[in-house]
Amino acid sequence: MIARDHRPSKKRIKSAFIEDLRARFPGMPENEMRRCAKQFVRNKNPIKSIIPENRVAEIYVRAHIRHTMTPYESVLLRGESRTEARRSVQKEVDETMNKWRAKE
Repeated sequence: MIARDHRPSKKRIKSAFIEDLRARFPGMPENEMRRCAKQFVRNKNPIKSIIPENRVAEIYVRAHIRHTMTPYESVLLRGESRTEARRSVQKEVDETMNKWRAKE
């Protein structure tokens, strides 16, 4: 008898995460949802298992915006601390989050 793995496939996890993003961030562009979900599925970070489920999407979207849509990485490369780098892009991240939360 072959043991079956009953965990959801990465494809199903990604689809479910995208549906959650659509519900929470209706103004988020589809291509950004796919990119964020791809990172979510690929990431082995245990944070997914220790934070409340209703916060996971927000944390991943915030990180996605910070890393892909702001100069955060450049600020880090200049030698700034993570705290200072995050502070420097916080307004831009918040503005994008608010825009994506709203239906346009």
